[in-house]
Amino acid sequence: MSTNTLQTIFNGPKHAVVLATCVSDGTNNETNIVFDPTPTMGQGVNYSVVIAGQVYWPGAFVRLRKLSYDVQNMIIAMQWVATTSANILPLGAAPEDFDFTMWGGIKVPTGLAGATGQVQIVNQSPAVGASYSVMMEFSKGVPQS
Repeated sequence: MSTNTLQTIFNGPKHAVVLATCVSDGTNNETNIVFDPTPTMGQGVNYSVVIAGQVYWPGAFVRLRKLSYDVQNMIIAMQWVATTSANILPLGAAPEDFDFTMWGGIKVPTGLAGATGQVQIVNQSPAVGASYSVMMEFSKGVPQS
């Protein structure tokens, strides 16, 4: 099994920043949930938003605002978790930084059946010792009046 770490760097009322890392054992198509803004709190982190005493879960309102990554000796796919998961971006062997804030971030596709707002990373064709480090900034996007 690969060595995976997940760290919440920041968890505020409007944004969250998460760092996911992996050193692969060579297992292909290994899937890791790296962000879970649902009440199940799969990572043990509460990403809820409290407005006037009421708790709201970001769920499918989440948007990916910024992304910094470094992938070595494999390709990874970032996906929105759904009945049939949908790719956000394929990430290849290079360090890159993206800022999607000019248009509000990448949102869960409208009409994506079973979408939860969860994000997963799936590795593809990793060599033993291949690695990734992915820093993601999310907007929680809970509608407020």
